[in-house]
Amino acid sequence: MKKIFSIILILSVCLLTACGKKKDSVETYRTEEITSGAQAADNKAVGASQTIAILAKDAPNSDNADKISSEAALLVDATTNKIIFNKNAHKTEAPASTTKILTALVALKYADQKATRKIGDEVIIDEDNIVMCDYRIGDDVPFDVLLHGALMKSGNDAAAALALFTSPTMDDFIAKMNEEAKRIGATNSHFMNPHGLDQDNHYTTAYDLYLLFNEAIKNPQFIEAIGCKEYNSTFNRSTDYGDYIIECSYSNGNAYVNGSKKAPSYVNVIGGKSGYTDNAQRCYVMLAESGGHKYIFVTMKCATRDIMYDDLSYLLTLVPDMNAN
Repeated sequence: MKKIFSIILILSVCLLTACGKKKDSVETYRTEEITSGAQAADNKAVGASQTIAILAKDAPNSDNADKISSEAALLVDATTNKIIFNKNAHKTEAPASTTKILTALVALKYADQKATRKIGDEVIIDEDNIVMCDYRIGDDVPFDVLLHGALMKSGNDAAAALALFTSPTMDDFIAKMNEEAKRIGATNSHFMNPHGLDQDNHYTTAYDLYLLFNEAIKNPQFIEAIGCKEYNSTFNRSTDYGDYIIECSYSNGNAYVNGSKKAPSYVNVIGGKSGYTDNAQRCYVMLAESGGHKYIFVTMKCATRDIMYDDLSYLLTLVPDMNAN
């Protein structure tokens, strides 16, 4: 009887051990399955969407990287998650107004998009030679106007007002920006303001900009704003002399959208977001379609606008022509 009991006890222990091993195996596999592209590159971030292109931290530049003058560049097929071109895509750079991609993404996620907001002193930005939409303290401006002002005109006051449309304080909004960036997997970035004017500890990479933009284009309102050729609307202004309706008009600065540059005939450029400061130089994040695929282009730190567009034009030629024989 003791011998039978001993055999049963040994079998029970073996079965329990085997089940434990099987469970551990499943959990390990699941952890690997949900690992984000940023974690594969950085081994830190967990939980971002698997539907992204993965670029290892030590990935070599593309063979034709010398064709690009920008310090960093990236081209991704956002439909297949295939990286077509890479040049220094993990190198940290100042993002300038490409920061407004994340600002818009956070605002679209958290703000009441049907509301208007009374503008405060956040629109007073004490810097020379910067782009402004000329909103003034006390103006009642709809969310949609601020969104287009930030993405189309690249108004720094629009980005600041959009931030406080979303959060009670600027610090709270900036915290949301950094939380959202980490959630998406942009772990080599840190943001200090909603507009992208140069500031210590405000940086990103071409790869992280791709991740942020790839998330932003999931929102139809974001795509509409970056692809809109002409936007016309109004907002209210109260003065000591009476109340006025102020008309505003923003034009798309993308050279392929406004017709001043030509993309290959098989590529449709939808739009994008530019950036410029003396420190960041010229940078651009752009969306295009071809053959049913979406493509994301990123260029960072280019000396001039013309050279930046030369770089973008070269990257456009790397988009495969699905109809070519």
